[in-house]
Amino acid sequence: MFFIKIPFFDLDKTYSTNLCTGWLRVKEGKYFIVDGEHFVTVEQGYSGNFGFSCSEDEFYEHWYKYFNLEVDYAMYNYTIRCLGKSLKRAAVRGAGIRIPQQNLTQTIVRQVFNEMFDDKIAITLEAMFRQAIGTKRRNTIKGVGPTTWYALPSNEDIIKNYKKVTKLFKEVTPRKSKKKIIWCLKTIKAIVSDLEWYGFDDMETHEVIENLMGYGISLKGAQYICIKCINRHKVFVVDDVTEKAVSNIDDWDEYKDANDFCQWILIDEKESMSAYLNEIIRWDLLNPPKHGDEPLWE
Repeated sequence: MFFIKIPFFDLDKTYSTNLCTGWLRVKEGKYFIVDGEHFVTVEQGYSGNFGFSCSEDEFYEHWYKYFNLEVDYAMYNYTIRCLGKSLKRAAVRGAGIRIPQQNLTQTIVRQVFNEMFDDKIAITLEAMFRQAIGTKRRNTIKGVGPTTWYALPSNEDIIKNYKKVTKLFKEVTPRKSKKKIIWCLKTIKAIVSDLEWYGFDDMETHEVIENLMGYGISLKGAQYICIKCINRHKVFVVDDVTEKAVSNIDDWDEYKDANDFCQWILIDEKESMSAYLNEIIRWDLLNPPKHGDEPLWE
């Protein structure tokens, strides 16, 4: 086990944003996380202390970057608190949310399934995909015992085993969903087959989004891949939830809708944290305060 104190980080809040791929909730404050070929159990203790079921070397080689620990989320959060009463409430309540930087292929698999299915089904399908052709691994976790998980197969294995995976998914998929599943698997294969030709890290964000949308991925899906894998935080995802969340920002009547608000964010000096602001206001809407919480932000 490796123990470390991490400020401005809350596992449960981060998990509840649905930004995370390959997370399994064991209990409050404790998760199994699969990221490509990496696995870790993370448990949150008191006062920002965390325990990782890995060595210190592995933590700094992989999980430090994964949890985006080089980004100053405290600065982001306190900047948002200065933008108005509604945003101050959202920032105070959502303190601890981070945007993990995850395995690109694994996130593409999840996001493609999300194009056709809701989050609950997409999570199950992504796990099935890994299990179908991934490598079976076992870890012994203190207090839990032997744990089985499946590492993500290589891009070459995904392409090579396309027919096998398609047959397997057809066998377990209801007839009414078969066309959706086939589209998802074809799209995953097409994107993965072309990944070696792309240098997403060197592209402008709009170019990455345009390329992904060329495979039939929605604007929202392409934006989330940019946010979760390529560390592009100068993105603001507009959807039904964001529209409603922005309409609740009572300090800013001059912004007629979420798209107008988005344009303000992306031309302002705060654009580098626009994805974080996006998740803060979404989380505040989807996790309404319980009775007695109000004094926290007054």
